[in-house]
Amino acid sequence: MGPTDLKFDAWIGYTRKLWNNRANWNIQLNVRDVLDEDDLVPVMAQPDGSVAAWVAPQGRLFTLRSTLSF
Repeated sequence: MGPTDLKFDAWIGYTRKLWNNRANWNIQLNVRDVLDEDDLVPVMAQPDGSVAAWVAPQGRLFTLRSTLSF
């Protein structure tokens, strides 16, 4: 068993009608791992319980999405 791993993600979006209400424009910003926890995570253990392998987390990730629907 390893330490707890708690991550927080967030998003915010905006919608607007365009061209005399004939189209909808949506834009959304997603943020993955808001707290940017960068501690190494144990992924494998030795028979005596000591850590055999660690992995570095990806870190904070921003994604911007824009869609236009008719």
